[in-house]
Amino acid sequence: MANNLNQCLFTGRIGKIEERYTADNKLIVNFSMAIGSYKKNGDSYEDVTDWANLRAFGKIAEKVRDKGKGAFIRVTARYKTDKWQDQQGNNKTAIYFIVDDFEALTFDKGNNQSEQQSKPQTQTQQDDFIDDGIPF
Repeated sequence: MANNLNQCLFTGRIGKIEERYTADNKLIVNFSMAIGSYKKNGDSYEDVTDWANLRAFGKIAEKVRDKGKGAFIRVTARYKTDKWQDQQGNNKTAIYFIVDDFEALTFDKGNNQSEQQSKPQTQTQQDDFIDDGIPF
C-alpha cells in the first residue's frame, strides 16, 4: 500500500465562508484561510498574509461553519486542482485544498464563562497528581 504524500498542514484564521448542499442534502463548505508569516524588510520584519482556499465536507464542514469567520484553527488537507474550459474555450485551473482533519485552537466567542474556566481547573487537577515512583 502506498503512502499518501499529498498532505498539507495549515494554521491560521477562517476568512470568507460559503456553504452549499449536494443533491442529497450533504453540506459542503468552501472557505478561505489567512496564513500569516513574516518577511524581512531591511532591519525589520513585516507581517505577510497569504490566503489558502479550502473545501470541507460533512462533519468537518459543520465544524468550520460553526466556528465562523476569524476562528483560529489548524487543518490537515490535500492539494487539489480542477481544470476545465470556459465558454470561450479558454483553459482554466482552480487550486484548493480538501480538509481531512480540523482542530479549533480557540474558544467560540459565544461560549459561557463556566466552560472556559473548566479547562484551567482540569489542568490544575492533573498537576496535583504527582507520583514520585515514576522514573521519568
